[in-house]
Amino acid sequence: ADNASYYLGVCFYEKKRFEPAIQAFDQVINLYPKGDKTPPSYYKKALTLGHLQKNAAAIATLKALLTIFPDSQEAKMADQELTHLAAKSSGS
Repeated sequence: ADNASYYLGVCFYEKKRFEPAIQAFDQVINLYPKGDKTPPSYYKKALTLGHLQKNAAAIATLKALLTIFPDSQEAKMADQELTHLAAKSSGS
C-alpha cells in the first residue's frame, strides 16, 4: 500500500498537481513511517513544496529526511537540495 500511495504521488507530481501529490506523500510518511517508500516520499514532498515556492516547508522536510533516514540514498540528494534551496533563499 505504501508503494501505491507513493506512485500516486509521483503521478500527481509529474502532472503538476502538487497539492494532491503532497497529500499522497504525506500518507506514506504518516501511515508507513518505516516503509521503503518513506525516504523517497520525504524527498519528493520537499521537491513538490519547492515547486509551490514553500521553501521553508521544503527545507524542514529535507531536514526531517536527513534526521530520520541519514543513511538513505535520498539523504544524499536531500543534502544537495538543501544547498540549492539555501542559495535560492539567500539570493532573494
